[in-house]
Amino acid sequence: ILFSYTQAGDFPFVAHEWLPSFINSFFYDYMGYNFLIFTKFFIFLIMFCLCMNLVRKVTKNLPVAFFVSSLCLLTMNYRSFMRPEIYAYTFFFLELNLLTYFQLEGKRKYLFYLILVNILWANSHGSFLVGLGLPFLWGGGLWLDHIWGKVFKKSKKPLELKVLKDLWGTGILCGLTCLLNPFGLGLLEHVYDLSQNDYIKGVIFEWRPTLSNVVKS
Repeated sequence: ILFSYTQAGDFPFVAHEWLPSFINSFFYDYMGYNFLIFTKFFIFLIMFCLCMNLVRKVTKNLPVAFFVSSLCLLTMNYRSFMRPEIYAYTFFFLELNLLTYFQLEGKRKYLFYLILVNILWANSHGSFLVGLGLPFLWGGGLWLDHIWGKVFKKSKKPLELKVLKDLWGTGILCGLTCLLNPFGLGLLEHVYDLSQNDYIKGVIFEWRPTLSNVVKS
């Protein structure tokens, strides 16, 4: 947990990153500092493998998968600190893989796994809101693909409404199960308050718009 000054005891405090903080503290206490370095390497290795698998599934091209995955991790390198956000990155890649497997195989078990991952994400980092939106975005993308194929490619393949219902139902369940945290609705309120805080939006680099002057510099 960052910045746990004594003054924090006088104000409400939502430890929205409690799970990675607990894991990292456990490793530090019982394994030592050097083990944390290994843990960070292992987490990024998992992310690389997940990205490789995702791109390979889509492109069927191993060299392209290796190149894209390397480029992706190179882009993330500037944030490669032992902070809760690297757990969030891993959950993001994992959910993309699960959605891809669901689309290719149509098995609902992947959506069940996605809900479990989302619960872990909600207890790890405020970016779990991204995970809540992924099933809805994925379903919307499938719908747009269907429209594109029907209009421009004269495709006669029907849109499987069951798939969209499964995806959007999963999104709703993710929204409900994210309440399985020590703070309940307070977690959502806390994340919303952070997103509306002008000071925090001004000092946190990764919250800046991609084309802002600060990012360009």
